[in-house]
Amino acid sequence: MENEDYICPMDVPVTEGVTGAPKLSEVEKLVVRRNSDPSPQEQRHLDMK
Repeated sequence: MENEDYICPMDVPVTEGVTGAPKLSEVEKLVVRRNSDPSPQEQRHLDMK
C-alpha cells in the first residue's frame, strides 16, 4: 500500500489530504521566498548558513 501514498505531487492539488501535500507546500514556500527579495533579516539568516 506504500505506492498508494506516492502520488506525483504535481498531479495532486495541495487541498487534497495526501501525504506528499504538506511537504510540497513547504518546498513551494521556500521556492517563493527564494524568488522574492528577502528582507534584510532573512538575508542575514541565509548568509549565515
